[in-house]
Amino acid sequence: MFVLLNSQAVSMTLSMVLQELQNEHQGSELQPKAQSNRTLPLRASETSAENPWPVSVISQKFHGAVEKWPAAWVEGQIVEINMRRSTSGYVTLRDSNEDVSISIMGFSKFVQQAKDLRQGDRVVVHGKADIW
Repeated sequence: MFVLLNSQAVSMTLSMVLQELQNEHQGSELQPKAQSNRTLPLRASETSAENPWPVSVISQKFHGAVEKWPAAWVEGQIVEINMRRSTSGYVTLRDSNEDVSISIMGFSKFVQQAKDLRQGDRVVVHGKADIW
C-alpha cells in the first residue's frame, strides 16, 4: 500500500522538507537543470522571486526527501473512497483531531483489502509516503 500526500499535506510539510533539504543535503542535492540560460539555485534558501525553481525542480526535491522517510502506520476516518477498478483505488483519510487529510492510493492488493471499507469507517493503514 502506498500513501500519497495531497496538496494540503504537501503545503503543510513544505517548510519542513525544504529545511531538511538545506540541512541534510548540503553539497549533495539534486542538481537543478536550467530550462533557459539562467543558473538555478542549488538550495531553497538561494531561490528568489527573480530566480525561482521551476515546478519540476521542487517536485524532484520533494520526491528525493520524502522517499527517504520510512513506512508508517496511520490512523484516520475514511471521508472519501473510490475503487475504480480491480487495479487501483483511492481513499481520503481525515485526522480525528485536526482538520488535516491525506489521500491514499493503492493497487491490486490494496483494492482487495479495501473492498469492504465504507465512508465513515475508522481505519489504521501502513504505507510509505511518496510524491509523484
